[in-house]
Amino acid sequence: MGIEFSTKVRQASTIFTEYRNTINIYTEDCDKDKKFYVTLLKRLLDDTNITINDIYPLGSCEEVVKACRNDKSTFPKLYIIDGDIYNMTTPKEREENLFVLDCYCIENYVIDEEAYYKVYDALDYKHGEEEIKQIVNYNKIMEAAIVPFMKLFRYFSISQEHLDRFQVKHATRFLSKVGEIDNLSIDKEIAEISSQLKNKGITDQELDEIIKDKGHLFPDCYDSLLRYVSGKDYLIPYISKFSNKKLSLSLGLTKENWKYQYSKYCKLDRLSNLKTAIKDAVK
Repeated sequence: MGIEFSTKVRQASTIFTEYRNTINIYTEDCDKDKKFYVTLLKRLLDDTNITINDIYPLGSCEEVVKACRNDKSTFPKLYIIDGDIYNMTTPKEREENLFVLDCYCIENYVIDEEAYYKVYDALDYKHGEEEIKQIVNYNKIMEAAIVPFMKLFRYFSISQEHLDRFQVKHATRFLSKVGEIDNLSIDKEIAEISSQLKNKGITDQELDEIIKDKGHLFPDCYDSLLRYVSGKDYLIPYISKFSNKKLSLSLGLTKENWKYQYSKYCKLDRLSNLKTAIKDAVK
């Protein structure tokens, strides 16, 4: 087991690598996510004079926010945290030098059709890109996920609002052996959340109204799926399991490896606000 350093020590140690960067970027997650962030941010800032060779993962969202509040240095910096379920409840407060993603997590931004086919073309030792497109239809994969996953995450958000808790159980819990979405498992999870809400004193009529309001605020569509459903714990695992089964592959990649692969090819337009925030922090 390696030596674990406190957030304060990790934050202070950045002074030794400041010469390698125009700005210090602090994130959630851990060291194994560094290459992913650096790859993505280098691409994002390629047409600027901003240099990023290192990023600094600090752990949990709470640790990142605390470090941001305590940071008195004058060197340009930006602290980045996920929007999480709070994008569907009460969005996290914004503070100076703190950037809150408007998607569930950073992984949500690297998923798109073009990146999907390029990643599988690079990893699939059996099929070329055109063959992959004939075997697996990205749009149909995502279309099948919209209604069940959005419904589940709307209930997660209701649980957070009214019970002050929710648990993002891994997507594999809601997938069949062939990688398709298991609607019965999702319905079972929703029924459990509904039961907890009713035990809290929420009536059937009240719950129906809450669900109706959530549906209006966060409708079933592709854009909502990419924004409000966890890319790390749901979309990437679902896409990879379904695709691997269809293509008869056994790639065995971790979710960290998957998101890194996507970061090399994904479109960058949905990260324009982050790009602007980094440029503003450097000024």
